[in-house]
Amino acid sequence: MFEQHLTHVKPAVHRCFKRFGLDVGKKMKSQKKSILSFCILLIFLYLCSMKNIHQFIENMKNIEEIQINFTDVPPLWSLCFQTDCPLRMNCLRFAAGKTVPSTLHHGAAVYPGARKDDKCSMFKQIRMIHAAWGFKSLFEDVKHADYTPLRDAIKEYLGSHTSYYRYHRGEKLLTPEQQQWILDLFAQYGYTNELHFDSYRDMIDFS
Repeated sequence: MFEQHLTHVKPAVHRCFKRFGLDVGKKMKSQKKSILSFCILLIFLYLCSMKNIHQFIENMKNIEEIQINFTDVPPLWSLCFQTDCPLRMNCLRFAAGKTVPSTLHHGAAVYPGARKDDKCSMFKQIRMIHAAWGFKSLFEDVKHADYTPLRDAIKEYLGSHTSYYRYHRGEKLLTPEQQQWILDLFAQYGYTNELHFDSYRDMIDFS
C-alpha cells in the first residue's frame, strides 16, 4: 500500500522542487534525497490521516453541541472528578460530574484505580444516539416456529431472562448497536420488511 502511494506522490514532490528552482538530480543529491523522502512521508501521512482528522473534528463539534443536565444523569450512575485524566474532555462521566449541584454531597464515583496509563476502564464516550425502547412490535408477524429461537437468541445477547424482559417492555433503552444486532438476527430468519421498535428518542448515551 505504501509503495502504491509513493508512485503517485513522487512526481508531485518533484514538481514542487522544480517549482522552487531545485534540481533533484545533481548537486546536494544526498541532502535532497533526504528532503524528498521526508516530503513523501509527510504527504503519505497526510493522505492517510485526513479521514481520521475529519472524523475527529466532527466528533469534537458534536461533543461541544451536546448539553448535559444533571437531571438527565441516571440514578447511581458513576461520575468522575479526576481533572488530571487525559480522557476527561471526551468522557461523559467527567462531563456529567461537572453538572452536580452544590446541594449534593455524596454519590457513586469513579475511583483512581480505574485508570491505567492513558486508559480507563470506566471511560464513556460522549455521544448522542437514536435510542429505541421495546420490541414487542418486532414479534407481531413472527411465525410460531420462529418465536422461541428468536427470543432465546436475544436473551443470550442481552445477558439474561430478566434483562430480556426489561428491554422487551421498554424499561431499558437499546443502543444503535443493539438495535442493529437484533434487526440482523430477524433478517437471518427472513424478516426484513418494515421492522421497527416500539418507540425512539434522540438522547445522550448513558447506557
